[in-house]
Amino acid sequence: LTQRAHSGRGAAPSNCRRMSEQLRTALHVLQSVHDAQDLFQAAVALRYGIAASAPSMAAEERSQLTHALAELLGAGALPREALGQVASALALMTKLAWPSTVEAAQSGQPVAAAPVLDVARRLIPRGGTPRVAGLEILRALLNEFSSYRALAHAMSWETHNAARASFEALALPIVVDTVLGTLAEPCPDAATARAVAELGSAALGWDFQTRVRQQDAIRCAFGHGAGGTVDDDDDDDMFRIVRPPDAWRGVLADLTLPRRMLAFYLEQRKFGGDVAALARELLLPLCCTKGKALFPTESERCAYASTLVQCLASLADAPCASSATNEGAAELYSLAVCLAALASNYRLRLLTQVAAETQSDFVALLGVVTMRTLERHPNAETDALWDAFEATLTAWGALLADAPLLPDDVNEPALLRPGAAHVFERYMEVRLAEAENALTSYDELAEQFEDQASLREHLE
Repeated sequence: LTQRAHSGRGAAPSNCRRMSEQLRTALHVLQSVHDAQDLFQAAVALRYGIAASAPSMAAEERSQLTHALAELLGAGALPREALGQVASALALMTKLAWPSTVEAAQSGQPVAAAPVLDVARRLIPRGGTPRVAGLEILRALLNEFSSYRALAHAMSWETHNAARASFEALALPIVVDTVLGTLAEPCPDAATARAVAELGSAALGWDFQTRVRQQDAIRCAFGHGAGGTVDDDDDDDMFRIVRPPDAWRGVLADLTLPRRMLAFYLEQRKFGGDVAALARELLLPLCCTKGKALFPTESERCAYASTLVQCLASLADAPCASSATNEGAAELYSLAVCLAALASNYRLRLLTQVAAETQSDFVALLGVVTMRTLERHPNAETDALWDAFEATLTAWGALLADAPLLPDDVNEPALLRPGAAHVFERYMEVRLAEAENALTSYDELAEQFEDQASLREHLE
């Protein structure tokens, strides 16, 4: 980097004279070099240099560096590899400035992230590479403020918690509003679709809770006030049920939101692979939100659940939602996890009411998806089918556990127990067939080897 900085391409920026030599050199390379590999290395050096020098960095130096990074990203010319590193560095600089801004924000002054948010929102409408750059900046902010890196950044737990809570209240709504706006814009290529989906997943997947581990204890920074919480009883490896704060009702309780997310995924599915998977993930957070803040009345909650069931049924009817291909197996897994989240979140009583009032039969849909996960050998080509089947079992288990608790005026769905029995029967058929095939293969192999030791070595 030093050779690049002093190879006749000019001096370091005059507005950054107070920065350390490492940071000045890295920034100069980013501003004057065009080779992608050099830019990436400079961006990495810059990011780690900021983290290492954070304790001794003066306020003026932070301000200069933040301004320089914002200008660099605002140009929208960095390659994607370097862009992510520079955006992370800018997010870190924003967080470092946050403790002195919380009090200012409470007194009505602009939030510290405002200049960075403005840069991102100016870039996104320009499309192409600038649009990706703007989306990457917002995602870096979400990643920085939703995580804890106290040792690396020399920030106390209390500072992290205060910054995260303040960011959630003041900046996150702006990010989510931007996300919802950009979802409606077409994505001309996989890079843009990936950037939109990654940002959407990070924004809508925000857990609305600050949790810190100290001496094996978990504490919620929001307590029991207007802030959001996570239902620990429903915590699962596949999903987490969250209760967003009151202020999020206008965004997350919008009945058009699930259909917009589904439309976005169906449009981006053509890119396949991880881009399609990221787009699918946008449906899951909507299946995991609950609470009186979002749905003050049961009729509103029922209407939202009905919309989600209809969207998942549409996804199940889409051509790709089968086990015939690996892509289809991955889609089935996402669909099964959404169904498991719905069953755990809305419970059997409300889902039964949804089926009676709107003809959106959750149990029937769950049965269809479960059977598809068992259409072929679950481990033939991918583990996604087996994972999908386990997700459907989570949904069946939640529904069956709720059945004895139904009030007298709510009839148990007619398909629930027969459907669960049929699922178990089909599962046993598949596993027994697998055992039979394994035994046949063992007998065939045994004839090819002279002794059991050679056969055992081959099988291992």
